[in-house]
Formats: sequence, C-alpha cells, structure tokens
Amino acid sequence: AKAHAPDVRWVASFATDAPFFPTNLVERLLIAAQAENARIAVAKYGGYTQPVFTLWHVGLAEELRTALVEQGMRKVMAWVHQHPHVLVEFPAQDLDPFFNINTSDDLAKAETLLKKSKNK
Repeated sequence: AKAHAPDVRWVASFATDAPFFPTNLVERLLIAAQAENARIAVAKYGGYTQPVFTLWHVGLAEELRTALVEQGMRKVMAWVHQHPHVLVEFPAQDLDPFFNINTSDDLAKAETLLKKSKNK
C-alpha cells in the first residue's frame, strides 16, 4: 500500500463483522491521536477497548510486522501499550456500535437491533 500511496500517514483497521461502527470513527481517532501526539488511537466503548478498531501511524508498520510475523506476538494491545497511544471513548447509545456478528443468532439479534433503531 505504501508504494501505491506514499503520502498516506495513517491506516485504519476495522472488524468486518461489526456493521454498526460509528461513521465518524476515523475522524475521532485521528483528532485524538493528533491532540495527544500519539501514533496509535484505539476505540473504546462501555469500558472495553476495541483493538480491532484502531488508527495506526504507518511509521509503525515495520515494527508491528516484526512483532506479528517474526516474534509471533498475538496480544496486539500489549504491543500498543509499548507505544504512544490514546484510547478514544465512544458515547453510550442504544445500538452498540461495536456489536459483532459471529453466529446466526448474532445476525438475528443485529437485524432486530437495526429494526428497533430505525423505528425510533
């Protein structure tokens, strides 16, 4: 990606099974990272970090790759805590923005939640 977009300074990661994440997620993470001079901004909701929803400074790419591939690191948040980072709390709302769908029951629940939120 760096070869195709050399001016890009940040990359965001998302869970593909969480359809309700905030539309202003990247904007809020970027503002917080810049305000705190952090190189990583992690979403937080309801007291829990959401490490898949993270904004990463591309300057960390090689170091992170080394930790994941060569050192076999599996706890990304342990690595995050070794670097300047900020946790960005997202406000409580009726529809959990980080609800993830892993099973058919989760999908049914998500459909119900979505219908309820549209009826408000």
